[in-house]
Amino acid sequence: MITSKVTKNDLKIWKALFENNRERLVENRISGNDLNEYFCSNYVYNQVDIPELTEAVTCNARENGSNTPLIRTYVVHGNVYVGIDLETGFFHVESEDVKVVAQIWDDLFISRGLSKKDLDNYVIVGQYLSLLKY
Repeated sequence: MITSKVTKNDLKIWKALFENNRERLVENRISGNDLNEYFCSNYVYNQVDIPELTEAVTCNARENGSNTPLIRTYVVHGNVYVGIDLETGFFHVESEDVKVVAQIWDDLFISRGLSKKDLDNYVIVGQYLSLLKY
């Protein structure tokens, strides 16, 4: 998860990771339902109804191709809010505790994998590969 201003050096690193690994990368994105199952299997959570979070995830899921988003919302650690669209796998993690948000976001991002569209974006691929420690 990007938590600070992106520098020219960040972009340079991500672009190099992208270019050096582009040929061997394949689409590996799991479904939203599979991502939700992963989350539920790996985190202690309470499923809650948070209309504002549902709306935020719904808007972004629609921008990412979902015609009928089906959103699940959770609370982790008492103050971290997670929303997942079961159709597209779009997710949102929010809290005042940026460190915990980044840990959960990074884990879900890696676990979800990359779509065909993602594979054309050097920033997304670079972040993904950086998290995998390429």
